[in-house]
Amino acid sequence: MERHHERLQASLNRLITLYKGEPIKTMDSSNHLIFIISAFALGIVLILSKNQVQPKIRRWLAIFASLMIAFAFGLIIYSFLV
Repeated sequence: MERHHERLQASLNRLITLYKGEPIKTMDSSNHLIFIISAFALGIVLILSKNQVQPKIRRWLAIFASLMIAFAFGLIIYSFLV
């Protein structure tokens, strides 16, 4: 019961902070790191297995991996700036 009360209080504090217009500074960088590693891993796997994937699927996977890697670079730059 005490845990539930603490979670509720934390949620209310966040809502109050949002209502006041102040930024919430609870950015968890571990999520960013997991995404960055998975984006680069997908790119590496696609490069290493490019001959085994059908050409039609390969194109869309390459586009998707390129977008993920570009976003990962954006997250890296963002993490240096903040």
